[in-house]
Amino acid sequence: MKDISVVIPVYKSVESLEILTAELIQVMRDLNQSCEIIFVNDSPQFLPTVQTLESLKRKHRGVVRILEMRKNRGQHFAVLIGLSQSDGNCVITMDDDLQHAPCEIIKLYRALEENERIDAVFAIPDDRRKKHHAFRNFGSWCLSKIDHVFLNLPSHVIKSSFRMIRSDVVKLMVHNYTSFPAISGLLLQMTNRVINVEVEHHERKFGRSHYTLPRLIDLVFNNIVHYSAFPLKILGIIGLTVFVLSNLFILIIIGQKLLFSISTPGWTSIVVLIAFFGGLNLLGMGIIGEYLIRIIKEQRKANIEDLYIET
Repeated sequence: MKDISVVIPVYKSVESLEILTAELIQVMRDLNQSCEIIFVNDSPQFLPTVQTLESLKRKHRGVVRILEMRKNRGQHFAVLIGLSQSDGNCVITMDDDLQHAPCEIIKLYRALEENERIDAVFAIPDDRRKKHHAFRNFGSWCLSKIDHVFLNLPSHVIKSSFRMIRSDVVKLMVHNYTSFPAISGLLLQMTNRVINVEVEHHERKFGRSHYTLPRLIDLVFNNIVHYSAFPLKILGIIGLTVFVLSNLFILIIIGQKLLFSISTPGWTSIVVLIAFFGGLNLLGMGIIGEYLIRIIKEQRKANIEDLYIET
């Protein structure tokens, strides 16, 4: 068993991989920790990446491991597969573009080592600004707000793809993933014993980001749908509210008919029926939503042994 596993999803990267590997190995020597570097190739048909990874594995035999996806499934699935095959007491996840500086791993390691009550550490930029394009920074800001509103993210925590996680929590994440995994969402579903550590965030040196605006929107949607029942709760509240208001409206219309004798034939009955069945439909949707919430929670139910640790 290694001291530290480093999981890195790779998508069509070449130039950064050798630099990243050399820096990681040097950091582990400085920490005096044994390590494994797990590259998960999410671009199996991109030959330059395949060749570079094979070269690194030959050069750093026993340290570098290569996992190759059968087809492209996205960053989060790649990270999840790397986590499932990791063998370290602690696991680091980071990007392959050198924006996450390997030397900052020392800060994460020290933070986790000094506090046994912490399960994971998120690394965030020390100036709170990632060196991405403006639209991606805006997308990240939106994601952060959604996390706090919809996912009950602790107010003191900011998510990041640069993280260090204890192995026991990694095992829980691997055993409880959904069909659309979001790694930070999975982590926070398992534990709230997480903290932030400020680190440097560098400019991208090679290539360009593959996170487009549609991908960010898709990530936002997946986070809301798969890790929160909030939309269904809103639907239930709206259904109940409209049903109550429609019944009040029916009483008002009937009262007007009786007291003021509405002259248009059939108007009262039509309005009453529309209001009643409209409110009833929304109430029914709200009830169905409540059942769906319970089905989702039942599906995500963790084993009893996963819910506590003995101190």
